[in-house]
Amino acid sequence: MHIAPFDNLNTPIVDVDDKTVPLNYFNIVKLTQGQAFEYQVPGYETCIVPATGIVDVEIEGFKVANLGNRIEDVWDGDPEGVYVPSGSKALMVCKSEAAEVFIAGAKYDGVLEPFAVRKDQIDLVQYGSDETKTHRKIK
Repeated sequence: MHIAPFDNLNTPIVDVDDKTVPLNYFNIVKLTQGQAFEYQVPGYETCIVPATGIVDVEIEGFKVANLGNRIEDVWDGDPEGVYVPSGSKALMVCKSEAAEVFIAGAKYDGVLEPFAVRKDQIDLVQYGSDETKTHRKIK
């Protein structure tokens, strides 16, 4: 499935119970400094990942300050993210001049605890082979 780029106006690109990919959820949210975005996706656990910019996140009392460290593009720094339990209400507020935030999710009935993954908690992983020079090191 290919979806051509378009301005989704912060509404889900792949919404709940999508006829093509019913187990997935995806949204791209674009914010400017001070702007807030709140969402809740019953039946789907999600992850908030700033592609660019910095946001504060609150998930029903669980708070994460200054999430994200990429300014120019997704290659500008290490990734960071916050896990949002199924059906939980999440609020993000843009702290940088602008932010583009990816919200990806999957259908899940269980409810776990929210948590953050910060850049210093991510291990470098190598894919491919040094011998064939087809390797990539990613975080």
